[in-house]
Amino acid sequence: TYAHDNDFLYNMRWAKLLFVCRRWHDIAVNTRELWSFIELFGTGLHGRYNDYLSFGAIEELAMRRVKLQLSRAGFWPLSVKASLQHATSEAKLAILSIILDQTSLTSFALDGTRAHISNIAHQLASHEHVKLHSLVMSCDFDLPTAQQLEGDVQPKYLTMPDNVFGENTPSLTYLSIKDIAINWTIIQQMSVIRVTYTIEAYSPPIYL
Repeated sequence: TYAHDNDFLYNMRWAKLLFVCRRWHDIAVNTRELWSFIELFGTGLHGRYNDYLSFGAIEELAMRRVKLQLSRAGFWPLSVKASLQHATSEAKLAILSIILDQTSLTSFALDGTRAHISNIAHQLASHEHVKLHSLVMSCDFDLPTAQQLEGDVQPKYLTMPDNVFGENTPSLTYLSIKDIAINWTIIQQMSVIRVTYTIEAYSPPIYL
């Protein structure tokens, strides 16, 4: 319970328990919930191998780790965190697409560049995620230049596709967005909604 509440299961350091003894190894391998907390941050290895492995080798290890987690988690509800910046590899994008195909996805948190967030949002819109109950999306925001401010040019926020909500995500009750515009007229049955805009004065209107 402590590890679950504090997100410690995402970093995979609990996997050291696999080497305590054969019995602990077998229990851990067959406990699907342990493998169902997946993260795709940076290299996914928290810098442990940065001193003696190339970026490509680290990425390969990270992708092998995620594929192993998906295999051992089976149909257990998945909780996924991802960060997609400019240097995000094609391998990471491919594995994330596989994750988004999983009907067992229940919690998804993503931050990244506008282009990556837009791509993932459209992938979400094209699939049904009937078990997804928590969605967190944070889009990198480009601050307006001095010329834009002087010309009163309002920044264009990324717009979330309508199909992300409604019938595609009937169990969604927690929504948190940053610097993303949404058609609020289609949002229903939410228990928690968190909305943040980098420059409040330029935030798009919210109609509830």
